Amino acid sequence: MKRAGLIASLDIGASIKKLRESRGLSQDELAKDICDRTTITKLENGFSKIPSFIFILQICDKLGVTLDEFINMSLSNSYSLDKKMIFDSLFNNDIIKISEYLSNIDIETLSIKDQQLYNYLIAKIYINDNKMDKAKAYLLRSLNQPKNFKTDNITELLAYHELLKYELIVPRTKSLDKILIENILELSNKDISYLYLIDMTIKNNISNKDILYPLLERELAIINDGNHKYLPLYYKNKLEIYKDDPNIKREIESKLKAVTKINKIGQQY
Repeated sequence: MKRAGLIASLDIGASIKKLRESRGLSQDELAKDICDRTTITKLENGFSKIPSFIFILQICDKLGVTLDEFINMSLSNSYSLDKKMIFDSLFNNDIIKISEYLSNIDIETLSIKDQQLYNYLIAKIYINDNKMDKAKAYLLRSLNQPKNFKTDNITELLAYHELLKYELIVPRTKSLDKILIENILELSNKDISYLYLIDMTIKNNISNKDILYPLLERELAIINDGNHKYLPLYYKNKLEIYKDDPNIKREIESKLKAVTKINKIGQQY
């Protein structure tokens, strides 16, 4: 891989922040004659891509490191969480597996976004142990900065969801639920973390049918986009919604039985 391609694949925010702080530079001082301060802020918080290869050369020069030194430092700071395993475990409520996995990880080696997810997962472990004060502390830690329930970051939306569900910061209200759901529906992400967020939101609002239908449609769209093994989740949620309608209920039960059987056959091969 060429150097430019390698750098583009790294999360360099942690390296920039660590080097900048070790040199006693403010974000404004680092940005001077290179870019505006908000670019540095976004990079350090993991919310922006590198503007250009020239940009990173300028940053290295300002921080007094060679490009090779910077790449090596970024590589050492770029351990990535196994998100497939994590969200498979969350779907199966296998908190013990997540706890064992995290016990071998140093949070300092993670990117900013993975640190947010790490803190969220620690909160889930404490929720499972019914230690809600500690859970609240880690949920708040997983929020990069409070945005009054407005964000496009999936981990932050997950954290807000738990904070509302257990009323850890404010009483849960329909208006706050609506804001959270509007945020969720504005996303176009198709990965498993987004599927988990939607599924959890459906389950937490199962009595509020008016807001469930667009969530159900989004859940099915993500499942059909290469996540077919989760199709039973969709039918289980739909079954819960239509449990009082015998005709629709029978139809859904039949489809749930069929997809569950197909999944079991698929697991054998």
